[in-house]
This record gives sequence, structure tokens and C-alpha cells, in this order.
Amino acid sequence: SLLNKQLKNLLNNNVSYDHLLRIAVNNKKISFSLRKRKKISSSFKGIIVSYKRSNPLVKNLYYKKILGFLKSISTTEYEILLTHNKKILEGCTTNVICVKNTRLYMPKNNYYFGITLKFISKYSKRKIFKRDIFIKELNLFDEILLVGSGKGIVQIKSIPQKKWKNKSSIIFNELHDLYNSY
Repeated sequence: SLLNKQLKNLLNNNVSYDHLLRIAVNNKKISFSLRKRKKISSSFKGIIVSYKRSNPLVKNLYYKKILGFLKSISTTEYEILLTHNKKILEGCTTNVICVKNTRLYMPKNNYYFGITLKFISKYSKRKIFKRDIFIKELNLFDEILLVGSGKGIVQIKSIPQKKWKNKSSIIFNELHDLYNSY
């Protein structure tokens, strides 16, 4: 098949990969890309931006604005946190999990439910509660975690705009170990 032929051209059987494979399809073409997974900074920061994807429930290729945000930062040191109506929605390349007293919270809606978030929801012994996460309430949270295929599990150390700083690593360590065990 065409798909198998393209993948064989892209991948070398003699290489062990820690890369991200992206396959995008529209009505005119199929696009393949393979990129090496980047090492994430231990002092990772969040940047708050007011923007909501046009259709966040569906993964799509209409993301010129997102690419513009990503070009303005080092994605190994920062993540853009998308907000709308003063609520945190998601990161440009990740889902957001906020932790308060070891309880996990994620936004109620307006985000793409990614593969890594599905993995955590399925395999973690902890329930993730859905709620509105207001920007003004960020200081109530002990940890803010980013989860996504490209980054795995990442702990935000600070959000300078809101003077938020990480207060714990309990849940990060637990979910990071869970993710890496698979």
C-alpha cells in the first residue's frame, strides 16, 4: 500500500527511534514527518495567551496562529497556555493537568483530548476531575503538568506572568514514572 511504502522510505529498519512520527491527511494529500524528540528543560515555564482553537475537539491542520506562537519560543523551555474567557484550556502542544492537594483537575471543555491524556486517564489510579480552571485561581494549585505525545509528562516550574511557582512534585513524579514504565 502507499502508506507502507512511504513509511518504509521514512524509517530505517536498523535504527532505534525516539522520534515523533506525524501523519496528516486532507482531501488533497498525505503528509509524513519524522522528528527527533527534544530534551525538555528542568526549569520549564508557561506563558499565558488568550486564544482558543477554532475547533479544539478535533485535531486539524488549521493552526497557523498556533505555529506563530510556537515559533516565538523555545519549545524545550516554554509552553504557550491557551486561554479563553479567563480560563485555561490547553497548551499549544499539550493538555493541562492542575494539581491541588494531590487531586487532579483538567479543563471542562474546549481542548483536544490527546493520546497521552487518554493514557493517564486509563492507567493512573487517580481520577481526573473536570472543572473550569480560572487564570486568577492558578495560585491555588501546587503543580501544573503538561501531557502530550511530543513532551511526555512535563512539570511547569513557573508562570512568570502570574507569579505562579511550582510547590510540589508528588504527582509529577508519580505520572512521569507511570508514563515511562510503559
